[in-house]
Amino acid sequence: IYGAGVVATFAILAAMYAHAYRIRAALELTPIEVLDTRVQIYRNLGFVAIGLVSILVAGITARFAPQQVGYAGLVYFSIGIVEWILGEYHARMRKRIISTAGTSPA
Repeated sequence: IYGAGVVATFAILAAMYAHAYRIRAALELTPIEVLDTRVQIYRNLGFVAIGLVSILVAGITARFAPQQVGYAGLVYFSIGIVEWILGEYHARMRKRIISTAGTSPA
Protein backbone atom coordinates (compact mmCIF):
# COMPACT_ATOMS: atom_id res chain seq x y z
CA ILE A 1 0.00 0.00 0.00
CA TYR A 2 2.77 2.44 0.94
CA GLY A 3 4.62 1.77 -2.32
CA ALA A 4 1.50 2.44 -4.37
CA GLY A 5 1.08 5.76 -2.57
CA VAL A 6 4.68 6.69 -3.28
CA VAL A 7 4.29 5.79 -6.95
CA ALA A 8 1.03 7.74 -7.32
CA THR A 9 2.24 10.83 -5.46
CA PHE A 10 5.54 11.19 -7.24
CA ALA A 11 4.09 10.29 -10.65
CA ILE A 12 1.65 13.18 -10.27
CA LEU A 13 4.47 15.53 -9.30
CA ALA A 14 6.57 14.34 -12.26
CA ALA A 15 3.61 14.93 -14.59
CA MET A 16 3.11 18.45 -13.23
CA TYR A 17 6.78 19.33 -13.70
CA ALA A 18 6.72 17.75 -17.17
CA HIS A 19 3.77 19.95 -18.09
CA ALA A 20 5.64 23.05 -16.89
CA TYR A 21 8.67 21.92 -18.90
CA ARG A 22 6.56 21.52 -22.05
CA ILE A 23 5.25 25.09 -21.74
CA ARG A 24 8.55 26.58 -20.57
CA ALA A 25 8.56 29.17 -23.37
CA ALA A 26 5.10 30.43 -22.41
CA LEU A 27 6.19 30.53 -18.76
CA GLU A 28 9.37 32.40 -19.82
CA LEU A 29 11.58 30.17 -17.70
CA THR A 30 15.23 31.13 -17.42
CA PRO A 31 17.87 28.51 -18.28
CA ILE A 32 18.38 27.87 -14.55
CA GLU A 33 14.64 27.39 -14.05
CA VAL A 34 14.53 25.01 -17.01
CA LEU A 35 17.34 22.99 -15.42
CA ASP A 36 15.57 23.01 -12.05
CA THR A 37 12.38 21.77 -13.71
CA ARG A 38 14.20 18.96 -15.52
CA VAL A 39 15.95 17.88 -12.33
CA GLN A 40 12.62 17.79 -10.50
CA ILE A 41 11.20 15.56 -13.24
CA TYR A 42 14.18 13.20 -12.87
CA ARG A 43 13.93 13.27 -9.07
CA ASN A 44 10.24 12.42 -9.03
CA LEU A 45 10.68 9.68 -11.63
CA GLY A 46 13.49 8.27 -9.49
CA PHE A 47 11.10 8.08 -6.55
CA VAL A 48 8.50 6.41 -8.77
CA ALA A 49 11.08 3.80 -9.76
CA ILE A 50 12.02 3.20 -6.13
CA GLY A 51 8.36 2.76 -5.20
CA LEU A 52 7.89 0.27 -8.04
CA VAL A 53 10.94 -1.72 -6.96
CA SER A 54 9.62 -1.78 -3.39
CA ILE A 55 6.27 -3.11 -4.63
CA LEU A 56 8.09 -5.74 -6.68
CA VAL A 57 10.24 -6.82 -3.74
CA ALA A 58 7.17 -7.00 -1.48
CA GLY A 59 5.28 -9.09 -4.02
CA ILE A 60 8.13 -11.51 -4.62
CA THR A 61 9.00 -11.96 -0.96
CA ALA A 62 5.35 -12.32 0.04
CA ARG A 63 5.02 -15.17 -2.43
CA PHE A 64 8.29 -17.02 -1.81
CA ALA A 65 9.57 -15.91 1.62
CA PRO A 66 6.82 -14.20 3.62
CA GLN A 67 9.06 -13.73 6.64
CA GLN A 68 11.35 -11.53 4.51
CA VAL A 69 8.70 -9.10 3.24
CA GLY A 70 10.21 -6.32 5.37
CA TYR A 71 13.08 -6.07 2.91
CA ALA A 72 10.76 -4.10 0.64
CA GLY A 73 11.10 -1.19 3.05
CA LEU A 74 14.88 -1.25 2.79
CA VAL A 75 14.58 -0.32 -0.88
CA TYR A 76 13.76 3.23 0.23
CA PHE A 77 17.35 3.67 1.40
CA SER A 78 18.19 4.07 -2.30
CA ILE A 79 16.49 7.49 -2.20
CA GLY A 80 19.79 8.81 -0.84
CA ILE A 81 21.66 7.47 -3.85
CA VAL A 82 19.18 9.03 -6.28
CA GLU A 83 19.35 12.36 -4.46
CA TRP A 84 23.15 12.31 -4.41
CA ILE A 85 23.44 11.56 -8.13
CA LEU A 86 20.89 14.20 -9.08
CA GLY A 87 22.46 16.73 -6.72
CA GLU A 88 25.83 16.25 -8.37
CA TYR A 89 24.27 16.52 -11.84
CA HIS A 90 22.30 19.63 -10.88
CA ALA A 91 25.35 21.40 -9.43
CA ARG A 92 27.50 20.55 -12.46
CA MET A 93 24.89 21.72 -14.98
CA ARG A 94 24.11 24.86 -12.99
CA LYS A 95 27.78 25.85 -13.00
CA ARG A 96 27.92 25.21 -16.75
CA ILE A 97 24.87 27.40 -17.39
CA ILE A 98 26.20 30.20 -15.22
CA SER A 99 29.65 30.11 -16.84
CA THR A 100 28.14 30.03 -20.34
CA ALA A 101 25.76 32.89 -19.66
CA GLY A 102 28.36 34.87 -17.73
CA THR A 103 25.70 36.06 -15.30
CA SER A 104 24.73 35.38 -11.74
CA PRO A 105 22.02 32.78 -11.05
CA ALA A 106 18.41 33.90 -10.75
